[in-house]
Amino acid sequence: VDQGSGIIFLHFGSNTRRDFVALVRPPFTALFPSRPRDYYQGRRVRVQGVVEDFQGQPQIVVQLPAQIEVMD
Repeated sequence: VDQGSGIIFLHFGSNTRRDFVALVRPPFTALFPSRPRDYYQGRRVRVQGVVEDFQGQPQIVVQLPAQIEVMD
């Protein structure tokens, strides 16, 4: 979990430039936990949405908290 430029990134691999990522952009970040790293880091999650390609990296752009389900 990373938070830069006001965007929340949930990385699903060690290569943050190539592995799958779910991201939340402002203003939707206000709908999510204020400390996303504490909430999502190390937890098993299910992300729902359309997988898109961004410069060779698969991603889902998330807008609603219901799109990220914590499984454990």
